[in-house]
This record gives sequence, C-alpha cells and structure tokens, in this order.
Amino acid sequence: MKAFFSTLIAGTLMLTTVSPTFANGTIEDGSRQEKISEIRSYINTSVPALIQELEDLKHKDDVTLGKVEKTIDTFFSEHPAPEAFNDPTLSLEDVFPAEVKKINQKYGKNKPLNNINAFMDEKKNSIERSDDKVITIKNDMSEINVYVSQLGEIFVLEVRTVSSNAENQRTSLVQPRALTWEYTDTKRTTGIGYNAQGNKMFTLWAEGSFKYNGKSVEVDTADGDYSRHFWGSTLELPPRKLGEKRTTRVEGYTYAEVYSRLYFEAGFGIRWAQITFNSGSCETLVGSTVDGNMYGTAKTV
Repeated sequence: MKAFFSTLIAGTLMLTTVSPTFANGTIEDGSRQEKISEIRSYINTSVPALIQELEDLKHKDDVTLGKVEKTIDTFFSEHPAPEAFNDPTLSLEDVFPAEVKKINQKYGKNKPLNNINAFMDEKKNSIERSDDKVITIKNDMSEINVYVSQLGEIFVLEVRTVSSNAENQRTSLVQPRALTWEYTDTKRTTGIGYNAQGNKMFTLWAEGSFKYNGKSVEVDTADGDYSRHFWGSTLELPPRKLGEKRTTRVEGYTYAEVYSRLYFEAGFGIRWAQITFNSGSCETLVGSTVDGNMYGTAKTV
C-alpha cells in the first residue's frame, strides 16, 4: 500500500511539474495559430480590394508608373497590415503552406529554352502565371503590368520609351554612324518588388538602345540602377550588375541585351517575376533582335 501511495504521489508531482510547460506550449501554439489566421484573413481580404483599385486605373487617362505606386502605397496606408506580420518566426510558408509548395514546385526553376519561340515567349511572358492577377495599363509611351499574387505580394513591371528613334538619329548628326546600321528607340524596363504587407522594398531598372542591320545587333547605349526603399532598409544587397551589356545566342539567332541584376535576402519574402523569394538574384532587362524588335521583362536568375 505504501508503495502504491508513493507511486501515486511521485506521479502527481511529475504532472504538476510538467503541466506548466505543457500549458505554455499550448498557449504559444495557440498564439501562433491566431497570428497565422490573422495574416491569412488580411491577405484574403486585401488582395481583391487592391485589385479592384488597380483595375479602376485602367479607365483613367495618362496613368504613369508614379500613379500606380501611389495607388498601392495609399491603399496599404489606409489598410495597414496587422502586427502579426512582425513575428520574425512566421513566413508565407507558414500562412499558406499548400499554396507555396505548389507554386515552388511548378515555377521554382526556369524551364530550359529549346527553340527560338520558347526564347521569345520566356522574354515576354516569363512573369505571367495563372494564379496571379495581372492588371495591364498602357499609354503612348509605356506599358505597366501589375502582378498581384493570391498570396498578397505585388510586382510592378514597366517598359517605357525614354527617347524615340528620331531623337537618336538627331544625336547621330554629332557622331556620324555607318549607314548600314539602323537604330532603335531607347527603352527602360523598371521592376518594383513588394512584400505581402504592401511594403515597397526596392526598384531595379535597365535602359538601352540598339543598332541592328538584319543580320546582327549590338548595344548602342546602356544604363541601369536600383533604389532601396524605406521598407527595404534591412535587405542585404551585395555587389551587383547595373546597366551591363550582353549578347544572347539561341539556335543561330542573336539578341543584344542590357540588364541590371541584384541579389537580396529578405525575411517574409518578396515577389519578383513569377516567384516569391526569401533570397535570390533577380534582373530587369531590355533587348533587341537583329531586326530591331525590342522587348523588356524581368526574371529570376
């Protein structure tokens, strides 16, 4: 009998000792789940509301990249993200595990380019995805695409004519060029990455013009730069390439490009092109074919 009561008392003491830890674990788990539910609810509500405001811009005249940025910034200042976003232990994978897994499996790696059609499709459509909402706004000088992910991140891409071919030719009066070459407009491709809180993290752009003659193409002018915004102040942005030149050859076809590239490391994740990064390299680029057909896009590297 004494042995029984000794065993009972020992067991009771053990449960008494363990139960506070168990209770704390339950409270912590419960608090974490509450935060995840709060973030998920916010994203599920804010995404369609933001999309509607951006859709409304399509019916207005002379919408610029600045107007698009202001619309996004104003929306999130009026609909601020909950404090739960500030928990450094949470990520998009915690909030939307199934969705993130599906996206990474399908779009985590660029597909190999097997032919010239695939190459051009990759340049023009590399950031289109069925689970993104794409709002396209055009004016005389530019095309702006705003990609809003179902997970809340935003990516803005603008391809804009900076100077026309006529202006380039006027410049050639000062510096004569060979008559065999023709010259493109100068275009700039700008990419802006946001996280799921609507915070603008950084802007990256590349600008260039090209000379071509139907058989070959070369970079004529090249420029590029980046801007780190307030919310991107904690980003790691090591050495980068800005306004670099390169030649791409695919199955005998030649393309000239100007590109800017960044590597970054982030916490909650940033949308760039078709996937969300916690770390990785990204580019914006502008390029031309040997016939002077220009393209601009953004991609992951």
